[in-house]
Amino acid sequence: MRRITRHATTATLTAALLLTAGCGGDDEKNPTTANPGGQPPAGTSTKTPPPAATTPAATAQDTGPLETAVRTYTAKMFTGDGPGAYAILSTRCQGKTTKAEYNAVVDQAKKVYGALTIKTIKVDRMSGDQARVTYAVGVPTLDRQAQPWTREAGTWRWDAC
Repeated sequence: MRRITRHATTATLTAALLLTAGCGGDDEKNPTTANPGGQPPAGTSTKTPPPAATTPAATAQDTGPLETAVRTYTAKMFTGDGPGAYAILSTRCQGKTTKAEYNAVVDQAKKVYGALTIKTIKVDRMSGDQARVTYAVGVPTLDRQAQPWTREAGTWRWDAC
């Protein structure tokens, strides 16, 4: 029984580490109209269309709090601050893991990767209380593209569970 519990715990920690480290990926692919030779198909324009009116441009002013939240979450995640990182999870994500499970994952992340910080960050899209953020920490398997974040009660929260 003890062996089964240990394996279940290990599996849970591994899965949670993958989720917590940000496995939320870019599920919106940007298809290209170019053929394999790099040229647009015949009869199409090479002009760049104007940005879609439904996706508001993110300005430096309105992305500041979001970027701060992403940096804070990442720092807490990789310095072993489980309670601090857990507090930045969205309500939805908190409902998918317990504080104890999450703390164990954060401890493991610190042991495996050490104190990582964000090297580059870009807010890909921000619309109302939803955003997608791409950032890198210097470990390619942990770099994230279009990771979902949500604003709850005025505070940005990690929502890639």
